[in-house]
Amino acid sequence: MIIYPPQLGHPLVEEPAYLNQQQKCSLLADVGSQMAKDWQLAGTRDAETGKLIPGGEPGNKNNKETAFSWTPKSLCDIDNQPDQTAKTIYGAEFKNFTINYDLIWNSFSTLTGIGANRGPAAFTAIEKGHPHTAYLCFRGTLNAADVAIDLKAILVANPIDASGGLCHEGFSEYFAGCGINSKKGNTDGARPHGNVPGSGVTIYERLIELESTGVKHLVVTGHSLGSAVGTLATALANTIDKDGAPLFKTVRGSVSASPRVGNEAFKTWFGNLQDKEGNDLRHRFWRLRNESDKVPDLPSRDSGYTEVGYDVKFNADYPTKILAQNVIIASDGETQQKYEITKKGLTNWYNMGFPADLEPIVGAVFAPTVVGVEPPVFPKQEGEVIIPGWQGNPNHNPCCCYSYAINNPIFTKNPQLNAGNNDNGGSCHFPVEPPRETSGGDSPPS
Repeated sequence: MIIYPPQLGHPLVEEPAYLNQQQKCSLLADVGSQMAKDWQLAGTRDAETGKLIPGGEPGNKNNKETAFSWTPKSLCDIDNQPDQTAKTIYGAEFKNFTINYDLIWNSFSTLTGIGANRGPAAFTAIEKGHPHTAYLCFRGTLNAADVAIDLKAILVANPIDASGGLCHEGFSEYFAGCGINSKKGNTDGARPHGNVPGSGVTIYERLIELESTGVKHLVVTGHSLGSAVGTLATALANTIDKDGAPLFKTVRGSVSASPRVGNEAFKTWFGNLQDKEGNDLRHRFWRLRNESDKVPDLPSRDSGYTEVGYDVKFNADYPTKILAQNVIIASDGETQQKYEITKKGLTNWYNMGFPADLEPIVGAVFAPTVVGVEPPVFPKQEGEVIIPGWQGNPNHNPCCCYSYAINNPIFTKNPQLNAGNNDNGGSCHFPVEPPRETSGGDSPPS
């Protein structure tokens, strides 16, 4: 069951309104997850290494090998089933949103500092019939460069306000790479590690644009890495002003599976920010979290971190197995954590926590080591074996776990995710690869 924080006498929405809000946010987070997967699959492979080079730069429409032409879609069936009897409210439907195709891209450094990494980071959407409310959504971790960002957990100065406490170094770099240093009419130097080609719209510009087109209410959302960066973007929206007043009447953050972003001083600064109506941000920010998901507990409080806003909790603990693949296990002591891919199977690699750029390469040998994910440990053996194909990090899945829970707030555990009677892990696989119009109901992707 969804455990919602009690009413405490401040402007906190009632539970049914929150559930409705987060259903919409979860749907958009799933659109963002599929967008990121589509971008990755739009890339090409290095001829020598086989490494996947994610797909095209914005504005590069003439290069068919690298250009990324985005079609927003929701491939999470759970988001589009408002007639489920378990639901207490109507849910959210993709058809009800108008999504801005002009993505917000970022340019950010890596853990090793080698060059700059670029990629689509966020988009905005308007719900039909509600033209004065906009949603800003950030996608989650996708590739090895994102993992490097996740692991840069040193506390550094708040990227928005140096007097506003300390923040996670990697999240701050990723956020700054989306363009927070713009000035009206001037984007020079907006991204510390280099601007992006094409439209190159920044977060700053998009927020100004939304207000100028009549948007009065902003909701920021995302999943995992997207939630952490969305936390900073929620704060930014309350620091940009127009004629000396905050930009929007109300600003809310409604995220899922978010890591912690900053220290206690950041929490105080964040909580005291106000929108135009005078609402403190501490009372307008919600973190949906599965208590069996390790990611929201990172970085640890022992390392100086604390969470902001309110935790909205549920508990859905799924069994975990690794890989529906044929693999060759090489001996290494009593156990082995490395394997060689010999045949691609049904497994959804993105949700297992492995770097996506190693995803389908036959012949690759590696050991997954991703924050919040237990690496697989196989018995000492050699030769080709088949490892049952349950998803390796199901408690963190944006669609099959989090969206299912918020759309089924009473019975939050998804019976189709890593079902015990199905070696292929049940019928809920997300994001979908290759992208299709639907995941086919009870049929896992082929």
